[in-house]
Amino acid sequence: MEIIIVMVIVSITIGGSVFLLSNESSDEIQTLPSEIEQLAKTSLSKAKLTKQTHYILISKSHLWISTNAELAEPPPTATNKITLPANCSIGYKRSGETQWQWIKTNNDKAIWVFSVAGICEEFSITLKVKQSSAELNFHPLTAAIIKP
Repeated sequence: MEIIIVMVIVSITIGGSVFLLSNESSDEIQTLPSEIEQLAKTSLSKAKLTKQTHYILISKSHLWISTNAELAEPPPTATNKITLPANCSIGYKRSGETQWQWIKTNNDKAIWVFSVAGICEEFSITLKVKQSSAELNFHPLTAAIIKP
């Protein structure tokens, strides 16, 4: 009887560990969509308030807001930026495109435009971290994620 009780306890412990480890990779991607949505809304708001075109620049390692589309990396003092996990793959599609454009190297960069008129270009982002993934489609008037 004692052996059976020990076996049950060990089984429960192993099962819980496997569950926690399988969810570990998805934890990295769970917060990214809401962070990106907040960054998009901030960029749209800044473009309207300052009457200056803003951009979200997307590199292999970061997403950040800028008024200069030529920047290759976010400035060290940038406060409106997201650092992507090291093992994250990111791709994007503009309105009308059917193929994902993947940011594969440090030289690749995407530019998402937010105009002074209070609209942004229709844009989609896909994220992959290990076995987890997320596809985000953004509304051009609100910069909010469009729920499927």
